[in-house]
Amino acid sequence: MKNEIDYRAKSVELERELVSLKKRTLQYIAVMKEINNEALSLDKTAVKGKEKDQLLSKLRRVEKQLEVTERKLSALQNSTLGKLTLKYWNLRKRLRRGV
Repeated sequence: MKNEIDYRAKSVELERELVSLKKRTLQYIAVMKEINNEALSLDKTAVKGKEKDQLLSKLRRVEKQLEVTERKLSALQNSTLGKLTLKYWNLRKRLRRGV
């Protein structure tokens, strides 16, 4: 019984972490799109070297953060408990839909 309680606590913890990682990934993607749009609009108006360097460094920083987040998400999804959690979520979805 004790192991079952520990398992449920771990499952809830992993679920929260996965949701958090997904949100951060979406935020990073939004920031990258914004930077890309800024770069495109500035490129049309002849971007100065310093501004371009700042935008590129910001883009690199965001890409590194995204890469780290994706690595963590991948590790979580590929772990045994992570796989079980994902299967559990899918089962809950199917049960809610009545399939």
